[in-house]
Amino acid sequence: MQVVTGTLPAEYGHTTGGVVTVAKKSGTNAFHGEASELGRTRKMTHRQFFNRFKTSDPQPGAPNGVPAWFMQPDVDVSGPISIPHLYDGRNKSFFFFGFQKLIEKKSAAFTSQTPTPDELGGDFTFGGAGQQLYNPASTRQLADGTWLRDPIAGNKISPSQFDPVAAKVIGMSPWIAPNSRVFDQHRPGE
Repeated sequence: MQVVTGTLPAEYGHTTGGVVTVAKKSGTNAFHGEASELGRTRKMTHRQFFNRFKTSDPQPGAPNGVPAWFMQPDVDVSGPISIPHLYDGRNKSFFFFGFQKLIEKKSAAFTSQTPTPDELGGDFTFGGAGQQLYNPASTRQLADGTWLRDPIAGNKISPSQFDPVAAKVIGMSPWIAPNSRVFDQHRPGE
């Protein structure tokens, strides 16, 4: 058995962290075998740092949680090759059969924002919580070497000022309408 950690050689592919290499041998005159299974259920899976919910928590669009399943069955058998009345392979010929499989089903956590109807119309006030926007076309350098831009009045951009390509994309409306308000969400029990 060998454990390799850190920056791994190219023979291990795109693996990070560590690799455990196990060499199994056959070659005894007795039959040997083993079977095992490593598994983890949704309730045993921790919540990742950026995930708002654990996989077993009810959440928007998934009242019973999201699927997450991990199993790793393993079996091996070895012994002498023996064909009754024809061939006795003891001390000569051996077989070894090993099987291991990784079965993993999970959903990926992905948080995304879509533009609100106000944003699509050019209103970036965010109920008074937004940062001041500045007009990039008004950028100029002053005599003392500093740069200055004019603020956009009320953080509202007139749709007539939209870039024609952006206006075309907004007109196609490729987004799903916002279905949650991120700042109002909380985890169950909080």
